[in-house]
Amino acid sequence: MSKTQCAASCGPSTSTREVECRRVKTAKGSKKPVDVSAAPPELCNTDGKRFMDSFAVEKPQAEAPCNDYSLCIYKIQCNPWQTCQADCGKSKQERECWCWRSDGALDVPMSECDAYGVTQEPTEKPCENFDACSYMWHVETGRTPFGAGVCSDPSYQLSSKRSEDVDACADAPCLNGGLCYPIDAEQYTCNCDDTGFSGSICQI
Repeated sequence: MSKTQCAASCGPSTSTREVECRRVKTAKGSKKPVDVSAAPPELCNTDGKRFMDSFAVEKPQAEAPCNDYSLCIYKIQCNPWQTCQADCGKSKQERECWCWRSDGALDVPMSECDAYGVTQEPTEKPCENFDACSYMWHVETGRTPFGAGVCSDPSYQLSSKRSEDVDACADAPCLNGGLCYPIDAEQYTCNCDDTGFSGSICQI
């Protein structure tokens, strides 16, 4: 009796093996049968019904159910990309991917797709999101006229001192820990929040 592998399939299959009748003898002083030669199957059918051999053993099954997936098609399937995760600048998007097999199974390990050489799909990619940002006003202290010439607005005229070298907050005019924010090269405003003082320069 020889065994064979499960027949190639994609899902349920059948494993077959050869079952034959053998002529044996029992040596003196031993209960172990010794193989002699092949014999016609009807000689192993001693009871004429269930194919019981001389040792009262019923004929073994020649076939048995099994599963084989060698003929299946494998590929990676993925859900749509999720929304870019909340952040302030660089972030990422994610998605779920799984191994698909043509027999319709839903719980195929990703290792099976790897074993059949299926290329993996990315499950995350970079993106930009600004949902977690805070916002504040900002004024460039080194402002220069628009264009190549002189801007018609007098407040943008260049003085003898380069405007990019001028910082209205350079002398720390805000008192008592107030925060200085330049408006232009000569003007500023003081933020007195959290200082306990008030006034134009947090002096009161």
